[in-house]
Amino acid sequence: MSEGYRIFITEPKDHPAVERLRGLGDVRQGPQDRRMEERELADAVRGVHAVLITSRDRITRPMIEYAENLRVIGKFGARPENVDWDAARARGVRIVWSPEANSDSVAEYTVLFILAHLRHLVEAVDHLRRGGWRNALVPGRELRGKTVGVVGLGNVGSRVARCLGGFGVTLLGYDPFVSEERAVPLGIRLVALPELLAQADVVSLHAMVTPDSQHMIDERALRRMKPGALLVNTARGALIDEDALARALTEGWIGGACLDVFAGEPVAPPHRLLAAPRTIASPHIAAQTIEAQDREVTQTIEEVISVLEGKESAVPPPA
Repeated sequence: MSEGYRIFITEPKDHPAVERLRGLGDVRQGPQDRRMEERELADAVRGVHAVLITSRDRITRPMIEYAENLRVIGKFGARPENVDWDAARARGVRIVWSPEANSDSVAEYTVLFILAHLRHLVEAVDHLRRGGWRNALVPGRELRGKTVGVVGLGNVGSRVARCLGGFGVTLLGYDPFVSEERAVPLGIRLVALPELLAQADVVSLHAMVTPDSQHMIDERALRRMKPGALLVNTARGALIDEDALARALTEGWIGGACLDVFAGEPVAPPHRLLAAPRTIASPHIAAQTIEAQDREVTQTIEEVISVLEGKESAVPPPA
């Protein structure tokens, strides 16, 4: 029997698990094609017991304080960085998400990015469609024998390392919270970030955004990289100083970039990085597989239901 909960999903989900929420009460969903304005979202959240979000929408302190009945914030996917944790903690609002639900999809996409850039895949497909053939194309490069630096060795970063293990690469890693005991089985040698940047042919970012990691790839970091190095970001756009990266690509400090995330989303032309040379950009789709989406929605909704029903959640409360 419904307990009359009011639940809001900011970005609509067409999934059987949503019916589980409807069994608890009234479920409303936001617009599919746009990010809600802050005031619009605050109004939608007011009065609800649960709100479920993606990386698209930000739940701020005023929103949490405004929503007097709010008990739980659920994030589809990785640990949310778009929620005011301090405000939630102060109000006793639980934050849950779906750890590891999309890790395999993001790791696979990262490897796809690297290979596509090394082999000039996008250019080759476009060249053929315009009537060209292989003789006019610049030869690509093998991944085998390269040095790959993995920045952040959590769920995704460690999976990327495992995926790359069969390519005959040298793996360097940087993560101040990971021990040698954890890195060695992954085939990773832990080094300081400056050393990783200086040695790696490919630098792949998988870190969370914190005050220490925001803009960790700035002008100084980019100038440390090899002139032919590739920078890959399937984590968070705020890890990179986008102005510095645009200059680095335009002026040839590094060899190229593969970007699935941006500091402000969504992005559209004109955008300095969409127009940058030697860049492959995609619209934050690394986790957009049928399998990952199914796991994200199912697990997150189950966690939200557990909180609403007073049961133990698998996701620990915020420290």
